Amino acid sequence: MRSRVYRSGRPTSPFEKGGFAKSVFLLVGFVLLTMVAQGDMTHAAIPTFAKVKAERTSSKATLLDRHGEVIQELRVDPFGRRLEWKTLREISPALQDAVIQSEDRRFYDHGGVDWRALGYAFATNWMSARQRGASTITMQLASLVEEWRSGRARRGWREKWQQIQKAREIEQSWSKAQILEAYLNLVSFRGELQGVAAAARGLFEKEPHGLTDHDAWILAVLIRSPNAPLEKVAERACSLGHSLKYFESCEGVNASTQAALALRFAIKPSENLAPHVAEQLLKPMRRSPEQKITSVNSTLDGQLQRFTIDVLREHLLALKAQNVKDGAVLVADNKTGEVLAYVGNSGVDSSARFVDGVRAPRQAGSTLKPFLYALAFERRL
Repeated sequence: MRSRVYRSGRPTSPFEKGGFAKSVFLLVGFVLLTMVAQGDMTHAAIPTFAKVKAERTSSKATLLDRHGEVIQELRVDPFGRRLEWKTLREISPALQDAVIQSEDRRFYDHGGVDWRALGYAFATNWMSARQRGASTITMQLASLVEEWRSGRARRGWREKWQQIQKAREIEQSWSKAQILEAYLNLVSFRGELQGVAAAARGLFEKEPHGLTDHDAWILAVLIRSPNAPLEKVAERACSLGHSLKYFESCEGVNASTQAALALRFAIKPSENLAPHVAEQLLKPMRRSPEQKITSVNSTLDGQLQRFTIDVLREHLLALKAQNVKDGAVLVADNKTGEVLAYVGNSGVDSSARFVDGVRAPRQAGSTLKPFLYALAFERRL
């Protein structure tokens, strides 16, 4: 083999010598053909886009009122944070461009595998201690689908070849738009945040369509290094912005990264009217998340629930001088026994907002008070 040529104390690119580049491609081809001959290309059939979309469920469940209105969200899957599937039209174009620039610049030009990048990565990894990846978005999607369906991720030459085969099959039956949409909904961004909806809400408190350029660059670089230090994320995000021909100082990117990653992320429920009822009705789903139940109906009336919450807060505000800090309300239909409103406490103003004041055990004296008040009303005292 010809020795490597050095210029100015630095090795030349492996592709500066045509003969060496050809030998690399021949070596890659030999390895792949050998693996095919050994029968390593057997694998499960690729599911359709519609099937992947249907099987990927949210990690939260919703409580509905008697009219079908969502009145509460509750997380039921402890192993990941996922929200609703977002179509490509619901995702910021800035994020789409940033992800393609960061992960797969020739996404729209290849058929699932970027052979040029794959050969270059092979040569670079062979000549340098610094490893370089060459997985396209489609190849990464193939792994995400496999991991999602089997519950495990496998790495190795055999799996790499199967990943290549699956990526080519996906490209034959899926459109580029479907591939990018599925990828953005399945890939992990930071910690347990899976999918663009959870990442946008958890890090920026936004919907995916409202992500700015800075937000997009931060999310795009998190795909490759989800748990990278804040400073590294800011540096890579700024570099990505420059590669997209968006020239500005890095101060704005640094500030956006600091705001997004410095604090522990939290996804606030979009509806939070009946947390204690949700705990009772949706809690069984936490023990068996494989049921894939996404919503439960209740007898509550959303409009009456809101009114009851407001009335309780007004009464507590009027009694604040008397050191009254909390309360609970249960409204039921006398004829049917159906619960129409259920407010366990005063919410964020409560001294113990996780305590359900409707069901909490009482002392004997406190238990008799409602009956004493009722008797007083009856006798017009």
